[in-house]
Amino acid sequence: MLNWKEKIIHANEVTDLFAAYEGEWLLLEVLSKGNAGKAETFNLIHHNPDKNVLHDFMMDECCDDSDNHFMLIYADPHKPCDL
Repeated sequence: MLNWKEKIIHANEVTDLFAAYEGEWLLLEVLSKGNAGKAETFNLIHHNPDKNVLHDFMMDECCDDSDNHFMLIYADPHKPCDL
């Protein structure tokens, strides 16, 4: 199985990411954005089926740097995701 936490994830790989973590919440750090301002590359920081666990993780463990951008999204491979 691919270790998503050690990989730079490109926008075209989100479908595979969602399939790997189906039914879980994902905390992604945005590494780069394209010309239109859409996120292009990410790091998977943390994942959990419970959104509250990720929220607590964000407050306690990371995300205190206001220069970084993060996304909290639900991995549903049956619905398209437009990041």
